[in-house]
Amino acid sequence: MKRLLLLALALLSIFGIQGQVTYELFEVNGFKIPISSNGDIVGGQESPFDMAVPNDIAGTIYSSNIWLSGLSPDGQLKGAFETFQQNGADWFNGPITLGEAETNAAVMQQYNQVFMANSEDVETHMAYFLAVQNNTVATEFPNGYTIPEWMFGWPAHGDYANGQAYYLAPFFDYDLDGVYNPQSGDYPLFCGDKCAYVIFNDKGNIHASQAQPIGVEVHLMMYGFENTGDPTLENTVFLKYHIINRGTQTLTDTYFGKWIDFDIGNSIDDYVATNVKRSAIYGYNGDDYDDASSSSSGFGNDLAAQGVVFLAGPTLDADGTDNPLPDDTYSGVTDSYGDFGWGFGDGITDNERFGLSSSVYYNIGSNPINGDPDGAVDYYNYLRNIWGNGQDIQYGGNGVSGAGVQDIESKYFFPGDSDPLFTGTNGIAVDPWTEASSGNPAGDRRMIGSCGPFTLQPGAEHVVDLAYVFARESQSDNDDELGLLRFRMQQAKNLFNLFLVDCADQTGLPTGVEEQSEIPDFDVFPNPANDQFQIFLSRMGLKQMQIFSSSGQLVMDINLQSNLTTHTVDISALPSGIYFIKIAGSSKVEKLIVE
Repeated sequence: MKRLLLLALALLSIFGIQGQVTYELFEVNGFKIPISSNGDIVGGQESPFDMAVPNDIAGTIYSSNIWLSGLSPDGQLKGAFETFQQNGADWFNGPITLGEAETNAAVMQQYNQVFMANSEDVETHMAYFLAVQNNTVATEFPNGYTIPEWMFGWPAHGDYANGQAYYLAPFFDYDLDGVYNPQSGDYPLFCGDKCAYVIFNDKGNIHASQAQPIGVEVHLMMYGFENTGDPTLENTVFLKYHIINRGTQTLTDTYFGKWIDFDIGNSIDDYVATNVKRSAIYGYNGDDYDDASSSSSGFGNDLAAQGVVFLAGPTLDADGTDNPLPDDTYSGVTDSYGDFGWGFGDGITDNERFGLSSSVYYNIGSNPINGDPDGAVDYYNYLRNIWGNGQDIQYGGNGVSGAGVQDIESKYFFPGDSDPLFTGTNGIAVDPWTEASSGNPAGDRRMIGSCGPFTLQPGAEHVVDLAYVFARESQSDNDDELGLLRFRMQQAKNLFNLFLVDCADQTGLPTGVEEQSEIPDFDVFPNPANDQFQIFLSRMGLKQMQIFSSSGQLVMDINLQSNLTTHTVDISALPSGIYFIKIAGSSKVEKLIVE
């Protein structure tokens, strides 16, 4: 019944208020995820409604959206928040103009699409233009080559004459002319083997949340890796949000949030929790058996869990220092912890990015303290870890009052024993806190993970990287689904830090693609390879090459002769699989397939 009602309301909203919104099904490694042209993930017209996980057993997330909010110079609350779109939307299709941050119905209709991309087509495209350069087309492409249609539709450029940014979606500028044209050898830049890309904004119409719009443009890249042989990558989908303030106002006390309606199979028997060490929120079954329902086959006694990892959030406000991790004794154990995301203690000034600043679970219903948000202030309070009545969330019990609640402010809901430094309680030692220890009955769960506060300047760009990580009990011989989820969430963080921080580098998009247009520092041939491959260096001085497994383990560390541009590398000892090549001094990471 829940799904029928929400779908009916959402469809009325989608077609009656904000104009048409298109959903496409993004499929990678067994995941089936409906994604819309205005950034909504799952919960749309596609079936199944939930995010279907590998093996298509059941779903784990019914709906998810982003929240973004801050204060204008005159103290007005501005923001964009969405849950199910019952009463309208806050996010709308397409880019907006610079300065005025405006759009119109024609632009929203033009961007009423989800742009799909895949690495197989791009690799063929690259090989063809390399063959053109080497005059080997006749032998390597005897039947000719046709550029895939999707490449022509890539949203690389905005309508600059009408005020939009000229550069939108990232691309490799093969001929260095600054203009995206696949017929000249250019191709889209994206992460992973498959990608879904959408552009949306918060200025397309009146906000259903009652918040005043900010004037932000958001680019979402959802991506995943295929056929890696690595269980973590096979059970993870990555999300990269690129947030650009196209308006003229500076917002202070700004927060980014990821709202999730977890449905772990059957939607009415779930629990939620926070893993502070891994900057993650997650959902899992609240009892020992996940029953089937009218909308799900359930996971039965082979239980599942779904994590949402905050890999790296918005950049902290500059303070002229390289901020350390919360405890020196924790350095070396992990490179992030809770609110401390990426870039802490790495010797670089002002590159620090948030992790998970807070997490909030709220009840379904109209309770004015901890019920469904009603109006912009409620949404903003949840982002700031505050209840609807302005009260700080307390540690234990229901976080409000009554049994188990302590007079200790808490940044995280249901952290269990995942916060050994007690960063969530300002260093105050506390006992583990879970839904089970609070005596909660299992049910339908919604949760928000938040990053902030930070200042959102006019023209500023912030990137937020997340990962959806799935685990099921039968996928591990030695652990239950929660132990396996913890392991995979940590592995996903490690892989991100090694290979994915700068993938399809989107920084600087509104002003140019100069960095993206450079000739790559090195290239690998053949790829796939068997016993050996050749690496070609486009510039001197690159001396140290490392090869990592798909799980992030260093498997080869090679000193290159700096006076040579071509090197032959023996990989006969490597098992078949996916590997990543990094060279010191180069920002490029090359995926290598060993057959």
